[in-house]
Amino acid sequence: MLSGVASIQDCYYKEFRLQFYGNLSESNYQTIFSAEGMYYGNTLSMCTDFCTEDLRCIGIEICQVRENWFQCRVCCAWLKTGKNYTSEQPGCKYFETEYESRQKLVATTASSSSVFDDSAKFKASNAIDGSARCEVGDNINLTHTNLQINPWLKVSLINTSIVERVLIYNRQDCCGERLHDVRVDITENGHNVSCGFYPGPAVTGDRILFLCEKDTRGNGVTISILSKDGQPDSEMSRKASGTIRCLRNRQKE
Repeated sequence: MLSGVASIQDCYYKEFRLQFYGNLSESNYQTIFSAEGMYYGNTLSMCTDFCTEDLRCIGIEICQVRENWFQCRVCCAWLKTGKNYTSEQPGCKYFETEYESRQKLVATTASSSSVFDDSAKFKASNAIDGSARCEVGDNINLTHTNLQINPWLKVSLINTSIVERVLIYNRQDCCGERLHDVRVDITENGHNVSCGFYPGPAVTGDRILFLCEKDTRGNGVTISILSKDGQPDSEMSRKASGTIRCLRNRQKE
């Protein structure tokens, strides 16, 4: 039985530690796999087996949903970081592995669908200026588009690389709900591979971590807001500085 630690060994090594007794908050995580069964150990094994193949696996929830019946869920396609977005639930445990990136990909240029008020304070390159602060104020700049349909931000990388995760910092002073229906694509030679979709809306100060599927590679990252029913969105206001990260930073072989 899994009580405090679970280890998974494949070409990757993962150690999961018990984080809390409770379950995941549905609005702050998107699970990528689930399984059910009569026995705790067997049900948990179905989720740990999945995790040996999918690098997006950073956490496992296991719950007894009724007598002699268990359910496990694997996290995540995306999640909010920096806060404990969980809820207490009798009969549930949540195990998590270390998921902070140890290397950062190098961004060279950035462009956006528009620049709010044509001001340098809101230009696309502010997203890769090395600062994770995202608010309006003296000597603080951010990336901000005009009111438009499907605004986007594109970041070019110095090399074609494996991209495992993308972390978006929402602005920290106001207007957090403007971050919604967000799609992240990894781009190589004009071809896009999805790294996730966040329905939102977010709240002010959120950090949204997207986890890409195994061996997703490219030389650019595009972050888009998918406007609903042809309605324009007021801005794309967020920082990408210091947020395009991966565990393995290697050039295309």
